[in-house]
Amino acid sequence: MHVLSITIQEIANQLLSAKPDPSLWSGDAARAYESSVERVARDIILLGSQLQVGS
Repeated sequence: MHVLSITIQEIANQLLSAKPDPSLWSGDAARAYESSVERVARDIILLGSQLQVGS
């Protein structure tokens, strides 16, 4: 379970480093994209924490 929680953390880190291509995304679309990515990463981190507690 520990390896799974580490992998989940790595996925979350990769998500947080994802940036929309400025030539394709700007303004409201870029902000919505960033907000969605942050929300998914936060959920993944929470899942990883729950897995660590449960093991």
